[in-house]
Amino acid sequence: MRMAAAVGSLTTRRLWVHLDVNKTLIGVDPASGQDVHTALVGSLGKCVFGRVRDRSEHGCDLSEAIDSIPRLSLPDGSELPSKERKGFRFLAEGEDSVALEPPAVADGATLHSLVGFLEREVLPYMEEASADARGLVRSEVRAANEAIKTARRAALDLVLRPGGAAARFLPHLQAMKDALAVPPALAPAYAASGLSHAADGSLRFLCPAYFTLLQWLARNRPESTVVIRTFGTDLPEVVAEHNAFCEGRHPLYPSGPRLDGSPFAIGGGSEGRGATGGPAAGPGAGAGAGAAPPEGEAGRPGVDFRLRCPEGTGAMLRFADGPMGTAMSTVRVGAEGKGAGPAQVVVGTAAIHEELERRRALGMRAMGIQDHYRWWKSHDEVGEAGKVLLVKDGPAALSEELSVFFDDNIGGHRAKIVDARDYTTGEPVPFSRSKGLFLRKVAMPLVLKGDSFFVDGVRDAERRADAIVNGEA
Repeated sequence: MRMAAAVGSLTTRRLWVHLDVNKTLIGVDPASGQDVHTALVGSLGKCVFGRVRDRSEHGCDLSEAIDSIPRLSLPDGSELPSKERKGFRFLAEGEDSVALEPPAVADGATLHSLVGFLEREVLPYMEEASADARGLVRSEVRAANEAIKTARRAALDLVLRPGGAAARFLPHLQAMKDALAVPPALAPAYAASGLSHAADGSLRFLCPAYFTLLQWLARNRPESTVVIRTFGTDLPEVVAEHNAFCEGRHPLYPSGPRLDGSPFAIGGGSEGRGATGGPAAGPGAGAGAGAAPPEGEAGRPGVDFRLRCPEGTGAMLRFADGPMGTAMSTVRVGAEGKGAGPAQVVVGTAAIHEELERRRALGMRAMGIQDHYRWWKSHDEVGEAGKVLLVKDGPAALSEELSVFFDDNIGGHRAKIVDARDYTTGEPVPFSRSKGLFLRKVAMPLVLKGDSFFVDGVRDAERRADAIVNGEA
């Protein structure tokens, strides 16, 4: 009988950690024009679960909020919201708690998140992919869907406000804002840093759990690779703050660790000592700070998680199904891992994976990718048209490599925004298989509740992979 490996024992496997930006790493969504309040209200609405009940029954009634939404006339002649929409009753169990997944109930009832209810039952999108076949103008369908999105946000804001139907969940909203608040003593330095969204010095941009993840990976999975993924144009701002942290320049972590490949970085021969040779102070200093490193090890480089531009960046392009229907545009990288020429386009899932793996082998431990938003949007926001995650499934493959993608738009029953695909065949991996293993749903109320959300998610994905490798799943 094959003996099971200890949890986390397969630390030699190549680990890729992909992270969405909006409402996963940051508490705003500039790609869709959402400020902090609107984005956090939307995140909270995905974590509140309840039942659909007739308005006459006891429960939390949303009819007032729904009835206040101006009626939308759609290109196909219908209207939203329809008058027969039911009210929404929040589950009595759990009272004011929030959750990543709907809780199990004794009667086996189907529970909906507040956002899910508005999306499916009250204000569903029109299908854009089938517009031509139905004799509709795509641009008009697209405009209608933007109006529907605006109406959803308005309804959600009416429900999650003082006096609203779901007002008892507002402490979670305040807790998220508190977690993003910059300590007053550090606010002046943050405001003067030049980092994006730091001008008034009041709110963080990247969430604390992200920096905890980087430190944990550096200490426990130093050969891992972090890939920042976004549909938007915010990659430069994220990279700037990411690199400031790695280089010890982040104003909110004045005594924090370094991840810049120097001997003073995590894993380096002089870790825990200041860049000038003196001991580093504060909670970010390593164990034994200030102690002289062993003879001959003082110059040993540490972990380097800096994201180099443009060498470490690229853009995914999607134009067809199958293994050759995806391409990645990026700058050419020479044998030493530095930009060595003009842009190139790599076509095919296997070739893209090979190129990313080559860059990892050259020492790139952080990358950034802009994904193809228009392709996903024009295919009715289905997972199979979303952000491509290149994976290889099976015991042998998972003993060597594991790719994990964190995204707030991953659903409870469908991938919705991330497309996990076998890079050798180009075929999608069923969500029933990828959920929890390759795809990890994110909820900002839980990300901001503590600093370990992403670390816990990586470790759980690794446990699932270990179980497959050991024949236990």
